[in-house]
Amino acid sequence: SGIDYRTPTARVMPSRHSEQVALLRKPGKRFTLPRKTAVVVLIIVHFISIVGFFLAEYLGGHNNAVAIVLKPFPVAILLFLLPLYAENDPKTHKYVTFIGIGLFTSAIGDALTMLHTQQDPQDSTLPFEQADPTFITGVSAYVIAKVCYTCAFTIGVGKAVPLQVLYGLPFFGYGAGILAMVLTKTREYIYLFIVYMIIESTMGWRALALTSGFPGSDRAKLLLWFSAVGASLFLLTDTLLVMNQFYSPFRNAHVVAQVLYFVSQLLVTFSVPRRLGRNDSWMEKFVHPNPLNGVVNTVPSP
Repeated sequence: SGIDYRTPTARVMPSRHSEQVALLRKPGKRFTLPRKTAVVVLIIVHFISIVGFFLAEYLGGHNNAVAIVLKPFPVAILLFLLPLYAENDPKTHKYVTFIGIGLFTSAIGDALTMLHTQQDPQDSTLPFEQADPTFITGVSAYVIAKVCYTCAFTIGVGKAVPLQVLYGLPFFGYGAGILAMVLTKTREYIYLFIVYMIIESTMGWRALALTSGFPGSDRAKLLLWFSAVGASLFLLTDTLLVMNQFYSPFRNAHVVAQVLYFVSQLLVTFSVPRRLGRNDSWMEKFVHPNPLNGVVNTVPSP
């Protein structure tokens, strides 16, 4: 007869967990030609601003107005580059956010420390106890930036990263050595030095731990090595500054330290473990794209 005896199918409402899983499996933004072009242009502008900064210092002196204006530009440009290059995976959104905040506060630190040198052009060779509040505020901005980078390396990938205590020993040992070098020369602002070195050593430790504890693909781990190298260069930069400040001043120490600083910021920016797809031509020899969607996931599905 015309009676339908089939049991009506119940409508299954998606759970919150399934919605989150669907979001995480959503394909990332493609590294399209316009985005790639914008990234290349910004990298070129980044290096031009670095050259302009050093040229301004060479021609006009360490505290001239042009150098002061140009100093924050290289890091600020990386802040604009970051979303174009790295923001393509919901899993690493926190990582990108923390790196962005770190770049922003670093640019503030660059501006404040340069304003300080304009107020006292000889202060770069004076003990830290003569530093004014502008300089201390600038250093505090750098501390906040390192905290943000540490957060990115610790909780920015959406998965728990193993502690890897042994990986922290070389960084904390090196930081303790730098701190001891400072203590033999001055006790002023010692608490700021201690906090700064603990945070910077922790940043290096978590960056190195992330390279081995990252729950994603081996291809993405290649990018994370940029963070470990960048964190190590931050420590090397501080070593040069301490040596030049308190022990054996050498010519062009400021230039070498600034170059290492800019390289460190660039490496940290490009350390985001983004999804790698067909359009990531610079990583082409490491990537075998998935023919179904052209995207290689950086974090395995749960």
